[in-house]
Parts: sequence; structure tokens; C-alpha cells
Amino acid sequence: MLKIIKFLFWISISSCVLAILIILGSFLTIRPSLPEISLVDEAQLQMPLKVYTEDGVLIGEFGEIKRRPLSFEDIPLNIKNAFLAAEDDRFFYHQGISYTGLIRSFIRCLSPRGCYGGGGTISMQVVRGYLLTRDQTIVRKVKEIF
Repeated sequence: MLKIIKFLFWISISSCVLAILIILGSFLTIRPSLPEISLVDEAQLQMPLKVYTEDGVLIGEFGEIKRRPLSFEDIPLNIKNAFLAAEDDRFFYHQGISYTGLIRSFIRCLSPRGCYGGGGTISMQVVRGYLLTRDQTIVRKVKEIF
């Protein structure tokens, strides 16, 4: 019995060391191609062209995307809660990565229907939207995580 416990102990230690080496190796491999996170703050929203009369009355807005920046306090609480419920209901309970979501997504990818539902959190969606491509690849998902 003691030999089995020793064997399981060394297998566990070896597995942990191997997992750490894989994570570290993948980070060092992908690191040179990771974008700078500071670029998120520098992003500019595409704003519509506004046309005013001479006395300052708005007569029209032109452009395909009509966005207006808001401060966080100006967004109604029900909108915030609805967004969190739809996109990342555990937003306040993880550090930007939902491991259960990633595992669920990985299992879905093994199904005959293929990959759908990426398991990404709001934080990962922001990184993807501002810094990465929309390609559905494992490399892009790993970049989101890092």
C-alpha cells in the first residue's frame, strides 16, 4: 500500500511540474507576438459625422456606426446587470479567465457539431476586440488568456 501511495505522489508531482513547464513554454513561445495591453486605452471609437446649423442645432448624423462614449456611472444599473447576465454572469468571481467556461468550450469542440461558444469572459472579449483577430484558433484563445 505504501508503494502505491509513493507512486501516486511522484506521479502527481511529475504532472504538476510538467503542467508548469508546458504553461511556461507556451507563454515564452507566444510572448513575442502578444500585443501591448496599453493599446486598449488608446483605442478611438468611430464617431459619426455631426452636421450643425449656424446657430448650433444638430440637423443630422452620418456614418455607419453611431457610438458615443459614456462614463460608467451614466449607464443604468439594469443595463449593467443585463449585460453581465448575458455575457459573463461570474464576472466578479474570477480574475478574467473562466476555467469552467474554457473546459465547457473545449468539450463542445470535441462534439460532432464543432466549436461554438468560446468560453471567453468579458475581459477576454475586450482583449480580442481591441487587440486580436476574430480567428477561431487555439493560439488566439491562448493569447487572450495571457
